[in-house]
Amino acid sequence: MSSPAQSVRRRLTSCWVTLIVILLILDATLALIWLRGILSPSDGPFPTPAVTVTPPPLRTAVAILPSPTHRPTRTPRPRPTVAPRSTSLSPLTTPGAEQPQCQDTTGQVMDNMYHSRVSDNEESYIVYLPPCYETDNRRYPTLYLIHGAYEDYTHWESLGTFEAMDEGLRTGKYSPAIIVLPSGDDQLYADTSGGTASYEEQIVKELVPIMDRLFRTDPRPEMRAIGGISRGGVWSLEIGFLHPDLFGIVGGHSACLNLNKAPPGYDPLKMTDKLTLKAQRIWLDASDRDGCLQGVNDLHTALEQSGVAHQYEIWPGVHDDA
Repeated sequence: MSSPAQSVRRRLTSCWVTLIVILLILDATLALIWLRGILSPSDGPFPTPAVTVTPPPLRTAVAILPSPTHRPTRTPRPRPTVAPRSTSLSPLTTPGAEQPQCQDTTGQVMDNMYHSRVSDNEESYIVYLPPCYETDNRRYPTLYLIHGAYEDYTHWESLGTFEAMDEGLRTGKYSPAIIVLPSGDDQLYADTSGGTASYEEQIVKELVPIMDRLFRTDPRPEMRAIGGISRGGVWSLEIGFLHPDLFGIVGGHSACLNLNKAPPGYDPLKMTDKLTLKAQRIWLDASDRDGCLQGVNDLHTALEQSGVAHQYEIWPGVHDDA
């Protein structure tokens, strides 16, 4: 038989156990309520704000081929990084006009940059000035050459364009000209097809006026040419066809028109009925195993059907620098 003290201790122990159980049950209940509020926010007192998803801007891009399989290795010639500014430009000279004697046999190549309002970036370009540019006072034709996909503005230089020009001048094959190799903002170059806020706008409204201001260019359209290779060929055809007032000569080398996803207003294949094309000199070429041959051939056919004179060459090879 237990004593009164032992009975009191048993009652206290029982009370403590009961209290602990009640607290555990209460704690578990609160935890369940809190968890439910997390898993089902709509049941809680604070509604979850709606999330607004902004779709990405619609872009009309050109699918591009892998990098060329052949790239000649050339060391760029040393050159300054500051372009001379034009002062007191001469009037347009006529063929055969007497010029100061000069013994230079190679052109001058230089790097320069400008701030583009279209891309809000600093854009680079290389300019080739023909031999004796510094010693005469004449104006020169200008050739713009646009690089291919996965390349940069040194692409045409690496292909030997400046050496070819020097050699052509020495042999009398070519007449002297200014050559411009523009860079391109990655998004504008790859993800736009023309018009406002595009690579076209950057070339037409920014680079061309800058070149005409800084150098002694002949601004007549018949004295300004544009060409490009691969993705750059698509751009040169699109820009040249839409701006005959700027470019009287247009060239597309292995232009990937069959991969072009541009809307009709910016697709060279849809521009062949433009009457202004008949006043332009147009060059097309591709290789016989070129992945872009079909698009170039389609443009050739469409130009023929529209009665637009042009030169078209197919070379042996694939879609590479060679």
